Amino acid sequence: MIEESTYPQSLFIKYFDTKRTFYYEIIKERTYPLTKQLCYTKKSNHLIPHNYVIKTTYGKAKHVVKYSIEYVESKPLFKVQFGINLINKVQSSKSSTDAACKYYQELKEESAAKISGPLLFSLKLSNVEKVRKTRSLDKICPFSEISNTTK
Repeated sequence: MIEESTYPQSLFIKYFDTKRTFYYEIIKERTYPLTKQLCYTKKSNHLIPHNYVIKTTYGKAKHVVKYSIEYVESKPLFKVQFGINLINKVQSSKSSTDAACKYYQELKEESAAKISGPLLFSLKLSNVEKVRKTRSLDKICPFSEISNTTK
């Protein structure tokens, strides 16, 4: 797939091939838990950020979906909001793909098809990955671990 992006200058990213196109808007930049708590996607080993919110538009019907990732008890929780005014929700603590499949099943009830979680959650984007790799993971602390003065 081809990525059109000037990230981090622009928070809008286009990711496409001849069959499909995804438009991403990074709503909330991420932080990382400490390296010892950091999780990765299973197959492609992409970093999984904390407090990360993305809005994705895709398909001929221009589906709009809001995805978020939040670590809960040292494990990522993947949330998907969709539908009119993004009022419908599904979530998974298993994987981004499990959350994406739950969303897809809600969207197309009769289908048992699977959909790529890392693709929908924008975890595969190379420009975003490059920026992530330039930042030191251990220097970013969870809010609960910083001093009151820093808060």
